[in-house]
Amino acid sequence: DEINIAAILVVVTMTGIARAFYAPSANALVVNLVPREDFPNAVSWNASSWQIATIVGPGLAGGLIWISISLSYAVAVIISLTTALMCGCLDRVFHLGHRHCENATA
Repeated sequence: DEINIAAILVVVTMTGIARAFYAPSANALVVNLVPREDFPNAVSWNASSWQIATIVGPGLAGGLIWISISLSYAVAVIISLTTALMCGCLDRVFHLGHRHCENATA
């Protein structure tokens, strides 16, 4: 089996491009979801959850792979679908009037 270097470079490049857009959009999401008076607390929770996930996530993934690689993929799919569903509900939250920022247009 020959490793296709061009394919690896394409995947690495696309991953880098996606990550370049992720950080600014994730930070903007917190700013737009949380009322101004709760913002410092939200930033603390966001940073803490990111750090915990960075430390605990690889260990949990290794444990799932040790049990079954199929199980690890199934858990990843379930988490991804749950995240997509939750992101899809954000628009409804804005329209229901739960957004308390002064620049709300909904």
